[in-house]
Amino acid sequence: MPFLLSFLIALLVPVSPVIAAAFSGPVITAVSPAAVQPGAEITITGSGFAPELGDNDVTINGNRAVPTSVSATELQVTVPVATTTGRLRVATPEGETTWDGDIVLPSPNLSLEESDGTARVAVGGTPQDVAITTPGNYAVAVFDAPVSGSVDLGLSGITTGYTHFRVYSPTAAQIDSDYAPVGSSLHFDGLTAGLTYQVLIDPAGASATGQVTVTASEPLNAGTAQTGDQSIVAAITRAGQRAVVSFDAEAGRPFELGLSDNTLTSYASLELFDPYGSERTGGNGLQVGDGNDISMPDPPYTGTYRVVISPRLAGTGSVTVTLSTPLEVPELDRAGAGEVITIARPGQSAVTTFTGASGDTVSLGMSANGFAQPLSVDIVAPDGTVIVNGVVVRAWSDDGVDVLKLPQTGTYQVTIDPARAAVGTVTATLSAPVRGTLTSTGNGTPITLSRPGQNGVLTFDGTASSHASIGLSGNTFAAPVLVSLLAPGATTPFHYFSLGVGQSGDIDLTAVPYNGPIRVVVNPQQAATGSLTVTLASPVDGGRLTTTGPGATLAVDRPGQDAVFTFVATAGDLITIGFSDSSLASSAQVDVIAPSGLNVVTDFYLGGEISKLSLPKLPATGIYRVVIDPFQANTGSLVATLSTAPLSVALTTTGPGTAVTVERPGQSAEATFTGTANTPVSLGVYANSMNHGVQISVFAPNGTHVQSRYFVPSRASGEIDIDRLPLSGTYRVVVEPEQSGTGALTLTLSERVTGGTLTLDGPVLNAAITRPGQDAEFSFAGTAAQKVRLKVAGASGFPERQFAVRVRKPDGTFLVSQNVTYDTPLNLPVLPSTGTYTVLIDPPQAGTGTVTLGLIT
Repeated sequence: MPFLLSFLIALLVPVSPVIAAAFSGPVITAVSPAAVQPGAEITITGSGFAPELGDNDVTINGNRAVPTSVSATELQVTVPVATTTGRLRVATPEGETTWDGDIVLPSPNLSLEESDGTARVAVGGTPQDVAITTPGNYAVAVFDAPVSGSVDLGLSGITTGYTHFRVYSPTAAQIDSDYAPVGSSLHFDGLTAGLTYQVLIDPAGASATGQVTVTASEPLNAGTAQTGDQSIVAAITRAGQRAVVSFDAEAGRPFELGLSDNTLTSYASLELFDPYGSERTGGNGLQVGDGNDISMPDPPYTGTYRVVISPRLAGTGSVTVTLSTPLEVPELDRAGAGEVITIARPGQSAVTTFTGASGDTVSLGMSANGFAQPLSVDIVAPDGTVIVNGVVVRAWSDDGVDVLKLPQTGTYQVTIDPARAAVGTVTATLSAPVRGTLTSTGNGTPITLSRPGQNGVLTFDGTASSHASIGLSGNTFAAPVLVSLLAPGATTPFHYFSLGVGQSGDIDLTAVPYNGPIRVVVNPQQAATGSLTVTLASPVDGGRLTTTGPGATLAVDRPGQDAVFTFVATAGDLITIGFSDSSLASSAQVDVIAPSGLNVVTDFYLGGEISKLSLPKLPATGIYRVVIDPFQANTGSLVATLSTAPLSVALTTTGPGTAVTVERPGQSAEATFTGTANTPVSLGVYANSMNHGVQISVFAPNGTHVQSRYFVPSRASGEIDIDRLPLSGTYRVVVEPEQSGTGALTLTLSERVTGGTLTLDGPVLNAAITRPGQDAEFSFAGTAAQKVRLKVAGASGFPERQFAVRVRKPDGTFLVSQNVTYDTPLNLPVLPSTGTYTVLIDPPQAGTGTVTLGLIT
């Protein structure tokens, strides 16, 4: 066919059009089931799925789900094992879509059946109450990470008791946890934006129900602080939220952050991050209602630093943040006035300097302290070495910092740092010590310290092993004074002594430990000013005493001085030391040192009525040394007398009275008698010429007290009545004069004299008491409920008209015991029982004579 005809036919014959296939992106209308266990299959209903199974890219919370089948309206996939609740996304070559609901998965290792539901919480949105209504179940809260990747979780209003909180990443990895009963704060950085994170809420109690309020927030950007400007108030109103304050700093230029006006309802941690995100501080925190500070004396980088305030327990409230540089204070002068330091910015410290030479001694006084919190003081040497580190000056208190020996010549830096961001005023005064010398023969050295914090340094030439005392008197300081002793060239004291306010005292060195100049440093506490007299003394030597020779008069005429004497004894000796005729203004203490150098007696108190020291059985043969140390550096004199235990005299109930004589101050007297168990005896004391009262004790054969320290005044009579001796055997009577008294007295031992049996309204009976201290005994038969009276119808030879009358019931207990004047009837109580009653008549003052007794109605 010609070409033209063919072309025309082609134009005239109709041709069916070719239509290309039209595809669009996926659309999700439903997911079933929407709550599944990991590894299960779900069906996605919709349209626009890619015909080729592999062209369908499905993720659940960012984790790939494997498609298993596809049709025009359905796509089936397997849920990944490592995923948590989150959004479902489907992508094809034609586009992608995200389902507006969540694929709900249980928390790892738990089942859906145990869940009371899942609540979605918006970061920065309204807090959500998550309820657990079924005992033993758990609940879940989920949130999407914001672009910043930082989220703070506040878990508050907990009514489920102790509850486990676990937070899981989109891949089901646990990234944090807590166990709390009232509130919790959890903080996260670096989260993947757009993905969902899961919070497990699991009460510890198997039957617990209740709810937890979950708040999700991004950290609060509280503002940028600048030195010298107004402070930044970080107000945290959302539970669990952190607050961030930023500021610019230069490398090498110190800065200080004060955190004050704290109204946070819980403790908060503090973290400081440098411009490169590295944390620069640790361990800092804010207690409830407290302040704190963060300082960096040498920042490593120039740039923006951040301080992060993180309340615990879902706390809220506000904190004021103040940025400062250290307050520069003029240089301190050892002879000039103190520098008044006023810190008005919370968290700020003060820095000052002083110049010193190697070997100098200086003191820094902190006075007129108006800070409500402690001050920490550091001193740095010219080469950067810290020589004083964190010495604390208490709140509202004055105190001092001492450097006994500066290590270098040059400029020293002092930093004064108030705790807890406190503000206030304090005066810093630098001083050199007041110096002087001491000798053991010259007058005491008065030392006046007129500058707050100033010390006194006195020296004396020490001789090793010698005995020296340092008296401290004339004390006008209104605070305690610490006195320390330093060896030649030392900076650490070998002895300390604390002197109370306005008190006197002394330091005793029974053996000086060093040869050479020894320094005495007088350091008033609380930066007090005042004066004190320091006196060096060698001990008064009383010589060597014997138990038969005269006593030694020991005259202490220098404040702080000791008195010393010696004696020779044999192992096993029993020695007493009497102290008499004392004119000391106060008491003293006594040490007794054995030949070995060990103390036999330590710090025995001598004073008041105590004037006798009875030594224990001596441990060795040799020379013993006695040191007497008057309290409070007092002076005066006393007499020391050495004695052995006296020979014992024997007493009998039929023999004459026995005189005992105490000739030496401090000596005791002793007597013995043989007694039979259950026998009544009396001990009369008379013919008493003792110049002080005596204490009389009676010891049973087994060493126990039958009578303890019965007191008989000087030149008086008395008696000891022993109703029944407890044992058969030898009894000891020890007579101990008070105040080392001397003299003599007579002891008489007696059994009772029997006056006979009384009859009611019958004849009176006589009893002749012929031995001093003796008692008389009568008896009568009585009937229960009977009323009778006793009458001392006559008495002759007794110095007084009164008698002690005791009536014993048939059961051995006493019916009555009282004093009776003769010729005056004694009305007895109604007799309680029928039987024999015993009447004991005890004359006063160990009197003798005849007593006449009757029983009347």
